[in-house]
Amino acid sequence: MDLPLADIVAGPCTLRAPAEGDIDDMALACSDEVLQRFLPLLPSPYTRADAEQWVRVGAPALWAGGGAAYTIDEDGGLAGHIGLRVHPQRDIVEVGYWVAPWARGRGIATAATRAVVELAFDRGAARAELLTLRANGRSQRVALAAGFSYEAVCRGAAFDRDGHRADLLLWARLATDPDGPGPRPFPDLPGGELRDGVVRLRPRDPDDAIALTETSADRESQRWSTRAVPYTIEMQHLAIERAESDWLLGERIALTICDEPTGAPAGDVSIFWVDPVMGVVNMGYSVHPRWRRRGFATRAAYLTSEWLLGLPSVARVEAGANVANTASQAVLRRAGFEHEGTLRSLVTSADGPRQDIVLFSRVVS
Repeated sequence: MDLPLADIVAGPCTLRAPAEGDIDDMALACSDEVLQRFLPLLPSPYTRADAEQWVRVGAPALWAGGGAAYTIDEDGGLAGHIGLRVHPQRDIVEVGYWVAPWARGRGIATAATRAVVELAFDRGAARAELLTLRANGRSQRVALAAGFSYEAVCRGAAFDRDGHRADLLLWARLATDPDGPGPRPFPDLPGGELRDGVVRLRPRDPDDAIALTETSADRESQRWSTRAVPYTIEMQHLAIERAESDWLLGERIALTICDEPTGAPAGDVSIFWVDPVMGVVNMGYSVHPRWRRRGFATRAAYLTSEWLLGLPSVARVEAGANVANTASQAVLRRAGFEHEGTLRSLVTSADGPRQDIVLFSRVVS
């Protein structure tokens, strides 16, 4: 596979060979907190000498080995970097990229990734691969927008910045795949949130961890919980760190219920697939003790199920409540769910014995 050392137009940018004039901007960009976190192989601290080494030695060596290393140039200045490593025996290329903090949020990484992958396909590659850390939701969004599909978890395939082994997610695009973005099981919320003037539902945020931990540890929450122990603050931070990736992969949608006037986190909603082929999802919720008896759970259940049932992939939203949890059953009825029956011994409980669950649903009318 022969990759030409020539400029490539990539949307608003040009991909070109790294140059001496990139060194200062490269040193600044690679010192960025986000790049240091998600590219743990970068030297830390990243110095001007590291940038010089890459421009003068590292990038030419990658070209000499059959790969490619491009500066993403926007209006004559460095906006990022993208490279290809080639596995010629299997006609596979591996893509890696970063975007400088001053150039993010404009689709630069997606345009560059699409451009280099199309070049590789034109030169005989059959498959392009991309690896991301689980917590790197931004990079996963780039992969999807560039036409990649999620394939697998590579367990313990990398090290994080602290030297601990970390999982990598494998994304791939084939030369025979249709053009356009990769498939997503669930879209983003319209406008990034759901709201009705009293409550607002939005994706998880690191600042939600304390309120979510307090809700999990509350005696009433524990009474109806299926967990033997409540979530700790460390567990909440880990779950929040993975929340965007879980959403993009279709494993879980995690929403925070906020009080609309103050923005304070007041509870949470979780959605899981029951049967994606049949379009069935399950919804669960909880409310912080401070915000109970204000109708927040009812409003959140209604807003969430309305959004889900408006998606072409969802035909049925299920929700369950312990047979003794009459308050939660009343919430679901007020939110438009219909009672269907009792599922015997469906779940475990915090104190051990299995519990019966009353099943409710809303369906596409």
